Amino acid sequence: MSHKTMTEPQAIFTISILKQALKAIQKMPRTLQEEIYFDLEDLSLYGNTLKEPKVRDLGNGLKELRTTAQDGIARSFFFFHIQKRIFVVHALGSVDLCL
Repeated sequence: MSHKTMTEPQAIFTISILKQALKAIQKMPRTLQEEIYFDLEDLSLYGNTLKEPKVRDLGNGLKELRTTAQDGIARSFFFFHIQKRIFVVHALGSVDLCL
C-alpha cells in the first residue's frame, strides 16, 4: 500500500522585511501579526498574481498588502525587485491608520 504525501507549495518569491517595518509589525496585537505573516506567506507563493482586495497597486511599483484580523487591520507596503524578491518597507496597524 503506497501513501501519497501532500507537500506544502514552495515559495517562489523571497521576502525581506526592513527593520522599521518589522518593528511596526511586532508592536501589533498577536492575532494581527499572525495574519500578516500568513498573508506574507501567500505573497511569497503567489507574488504578482495576488490582486485586490488582498493587494492594491499604489503606483510607481509600490504595493499595499491588506490584512484583516479580529484585532484590527494592517497595511504592509512592499515592492517587487529583480530575481523574485519582495521588500516590505513599511507597515501600519489599526491605531496608526486612524491618525
